[in-house]
Amino acid sequence: MKVIRISDYKKIKDIVKKLNNDTKNNILFRGEPKSLVPSIVDKCSFNSYADLVVKEKSLLEEFNNYSHISYKFNKGNERDWEIRIAAREFGIASSLMDWSNSLDIALEFAIHDFLSKQIPFTSLWILDKSKLEQLSVSNNCDLIFDEIFIPTIIQYSHYGEQTYYRRKSIQGGYFLKQPGQTH
Repeated sequence: MKVIRISDYKKIKDIVKKLNNDTKNNILFRGEPKSLVPSIVDKCSFNSYADLVVKEKSLLEEFNNYSHISYKFNKGNERDWEIRIAAREFGIASSLMDWSNSLDIALEFAIHDFLSKQIPFTSLWILDKSKLEQLSVSNNCDLIFDEIFIPTIIQYSHYGEQTYYRRKSIQGGYFLKQPGQTH
């Protein structure tokens, strides 16, 4: 990881332009005023990774019972992923971290309500997705959430208008699964 301190938008754009050239446009962005950990780690108390797994399953089950969302997929791994991504989009604590293919959207998340948060700085994270395993959720998906043991980019491009339309336009359907990450 390389840390660069910048306060000028033009300098950020120049760095991103160079990174896009170097990686053949394989970078994703995340704006985050806190540390770069999944929301399940940040929002939930735990004694072990197993505690987080149980908590996430409980949150997902409760979300699925009460959300009344019409999903594209009816069963299987595809449905599990669709529920997990919908829950994440609705703010349920998760081990998935959403990443954007838009620098400006990530910057907006980084600086949103900055003054009222009373924080001295914020962060724009840049990830070269070509250096990670990349998987896509689609029909007949054999991708099982609990069997991802390395940092992996998950792309979910099947957004439906009712549940995800606005989110897709600002985020792009990219999620990072980092198993076993804690503070």
